[in-house]
Amino acid sequence: MQKPFERVIINQRERPLSTDIDDLESRLDRTTRDILRHAFAKRGSYTDGSMDGFTALNGFLGDAFKADPTNPTGMTVNLRPGFGFIDNPNDCPTALGSTPIVGLDDLSPYKPLVLTLAQLVTVDAAPSSGSYRIDLIEAIYDRQLTDAAVRGILDPNLGSFVGTTVNKSLSFTLDGLVGRVVSPANSTSPIGYKVGPVINGSITPFGATSPAPSLSPGYMPVAEIIVFGGGTGAGGSDVTTVLDRHNIRDKRTLVHYDRTGKVRVRLSYDPTSGTSKPTILSVSGPPGVLVTAVGADSASTLKGLVNLYIVPGGLVNAVDAQARVISAAVPSDVTNEKIDTFATGLALSTFAALTADDTAANGSRSSSPFRLAVGQPVIEVSLEAASLILTGGAAPSSSAHLTNPLVYDVSVSYAY
Repeated sequence: MQKPFERVIINQRERPLSTDIDDLESRLDRTTRDILRHAFAKRGSYTDGSMDGFTALNGFLGDAFKADPTNPTGMTVNLRPGFGFIDNPNDCPTALGSTPIVGLDDLSPYKPLVLTLAQLVTVDAAPSSGSYRIDLIEAIYDRQLTDAAVRGILDPNLGSFVGTTVNKSLSFTLDGLVGRVVSPANSTSPIGYKVGPVINGSITPFGATSPAPSLSPGYMPVAEIIVFGGGTGAGGSDVTTVLDRHNIRDKRTLVHYDRTGKVRVRLSYDPTSGTSKPTILSVSGPPGVLVTAVGADSASTLKGLVNLYIVPGGLVNAVDAQARVISAAVPSDVTNEKIDTFATGLALSTFAALTADDTAANGSRSSSPFRLAVGQPVIEVSLEAASLILTGGAAPSSSAHLTNPLVYDVSVSYAY
């Protein structure tokens, strides 16, 4: 049986067998996947410091499989190409094939999900007025023997090679393998679109009265699609005929080295206005992680306040943030002033509503033009710049002495 980092030896003047070549590729494949399995692993416990053991993590790399609206084409989303992994130690077969091929093995528990092209998923039409529906997109790996071709195969009875159709690739590619089922049925295709039940009334952030369809056994969540029928209590007049960002909850778990993701954001903000938009100057972090910033909601609110929303796929288990002001003008009437920044209100939450919060995070005070979906897991960091006047030992002031521009530098780390 192959082991990681073992190599097949083909000696000088040795006539290699097909088994040797298949075995060689199987060992290389297992080594690569076993390394990734350990690199993306997490600790055995988030709360017990002594439980530091290995736990494999299922998830996607970067923006792989992220669902994007295909606006303006209507009720469809595109899943981005890329890679994911599911750990399954109970599925490690040897000698694959209808006629067993010795050496063609799949011994790594870490199974890849591969999309080489954007994958279109068509969503069912909106329900009737006054109701809504939450659908699910999910995915699982699929091991296939493909690429049939005619090759000369030795027939020992004839003593000659006979043209025979055989498979030439062992593939985990999911391109085009999309299927539709209606909940509570389980998906039968590697990429499953599961239609949820129609719910009358208003939607809640956590879906307490209307959970999305449950995952099919062995599948990973990709996205939840909220489809509004319009009418009072169900998105108002927001009848879904064209899917947009606010219809899509990103539910993917992202895999990172040591399971920890990091995002660094630099943004500027004018604290002299209560309705100013923050401007994101730079973002350093994994692809597929949405970032938007929202300014203070009125002139009466502390003018240095900015809410930063980071969307790293599904709900994370731990988060930490540090922030500082790296550029700020000093008012002319103050000779010595220090700007402190507090990362207050740090929270793991879900985006709360389609009304005030939705407008606030996506209207005139937002750094980005997209809207977040109700119930989307987010990391929310409230940045509050306080002005401390040090001349003469004066007490801390309000934001009245903050002047344009403030430039925030924010570092956020998160773990699943």
